Amino acid sequence: MANALGNYNEIFFAQTALPFLVKNLGMAPRVYMVNSDVPSLKGDTVRLRRPSSFTAAGAPSSTMTDVTPEAITLTLDTWQYVAFSLTDKELALSAPQLIRDHIAPMAYALADKVDADLFALYKDIPYRFGTEGTVISSLTSIALVRKKMNDLKIPDDFGARHFAIGTTEEATLLPLAGMSQNAGAPDASTTTLLKGSLGTKFNLEMFCTQNVPSQTHGTLSISGMCIYISATASTVQTVKIYGDSLGVNGTIKVGDLISVSTSSNTYTVTSTIVSVDVINSVSFSIYPSIAGADIGASAWIVGNNITTGVYANNLAFHRNAFGVCFAPLSTLGADMGARIYTVTDPFTGISLRATMYYVGDDSAVHVRLDVLYGVKTLHPELAVRVLG
Repeated sequence: MANALGNYNEIFFAQTALPFLVKNLGMAPRVYMVNSDVPSLKGDTVRLRRPSSFTAAGAPSSTMTDVTPEAITLTLDTWQYVAFSLTDKELALSAPQLIRDHIAPMAYALADKVDADLFALYKDIPYRFGTEGTVISSLTSIALVRKKMNDLKIPDDFGARHFAIGTTEEATLLPLAGMSQNAGAPDASTTTLLKGSLGTKFNLEMFCTQNVPSQTHGTLSISGMCIYISATASTVQTVKIYGDSLGVNGTIKVGDLISVSTSSNTYTVTSTIVSVDVINSVSFSIYPSIAGADIGASAWIVGNNITTGVYANNLAFHRNAFGVCFAPLSTLGADMGARIYTVTDPFTGISLRATMYYVGDDSAVHVRLDVLYGVKTLHPELAVRVLG
């Protein structure tokens, strides 16, 4: 019969694909992950307990901090799938060949999308290090990234700090003697030479990814020009700027970094793209809030920190900076002409669904793998954009 499935079924595809998916996830295993075990639909929300933060107090004192992690809502807003069809001839392939030619690439495509979505959260991070257009190219540069994280008081937990770099940075760092010639850690040095693994440097677990994002900044170039902030509150997240007589005009985009003349901080733009011209004023949102002492008519925006070109945003982060949640998809259609199976990894909680159905017009079996997940920035203060 044309629709005979031979040795392959939905259980085979799900159980075979899941390990490939889990193995190829780049960011997900390195961030805060709390997965749901309830079958869900796109758009459902889950409640995550954001990791606690504490402030030291002078002793002796009777002041106690309740261990009640803040609950935040994360929307399962991303439903991704990959699919392919198998003819009768292809269903006769050996299991190793079927895995190599179809299942592994499908799982990799899903993992790559999850990775890219997590990296896209870089726009929430207001803290920066490095110079746009300058590649991280030395052990000293990595040590300075660590210094920036220390200055921001990002916890130095062993195994919790990570440094994601792009392919250009990796190609520059790998040949360095300090990366592959370390008599004190010969095993790590061998791994760098043989497998291209950068390993852990200065308690930063380094890894390379093709998904390091680039920020295409707005066209507003306002460095050194008086763009006034209008605000009267003690702190403000929405600022109003006015074009001046020099004819300032252009756009500001989400993820642009700006500075203010009265503060040493940098701020990331969080509102949609806006337009500025010499006549009209315009408001846009930033993170974090500008303190009361740094706002008013005396403050003016120094300008986009990135003023020309498109630059990579490598990320140095603590695992609690970002969160991801996977949820199993429903198998309801299993009784309606399709064969559906959902499998969950017992260690990570990541779920993947496999669906098989026969399409008579194609005389082929269609196989579909899909995942449901959501990502969110939990603590922007625990990450740094490392410009490259």
